Amino acid sequence: HVIFIPGLFHLKMASADAIWHTFLQPLSACDDKHALMHDIAILLPKETGIYRSKPGFRCMHELVMYDVICRRLDCWRVKAKKLNTLHVDHDAYAASEPVFDKLKTVADQLTQKYNVNHGLQ
Repeated sequence: HVIFIPGLFHLKMASADAIWHTFLQPLSACDDKHALMHDIAILLPKETGIYRSKPGFRCMHELVMYDVICRRLDCWRVKAKKLNTLHVDHDAYAASEPVFDKLKTVADQLTQKYNVNHGLQ
């Protein structure tokens, strides 16, 4: 099924532009090790100059996608290590062959902990 949502592309473009103006354009964007520019230096070290200047929509869209995937994987790594200290990385966790129900439970816990909800203050 295909669902047509008028204006969704323009919303994505505006969001990508707002992310650039908020998290990449200011000079202070490089100061914090948790900042998006720090992630760019790790993920795409040869392209930091592109993101300091005005990158296009496709670059920003890919950056957001890469960064979200990496941060989500990092949340899984931290949670797996909390569950069992022998799970030092994703490979060790996968080698333990967790059952599907356990994976769903962990995914639900991560969602409840890290996603924004109506209780945001």
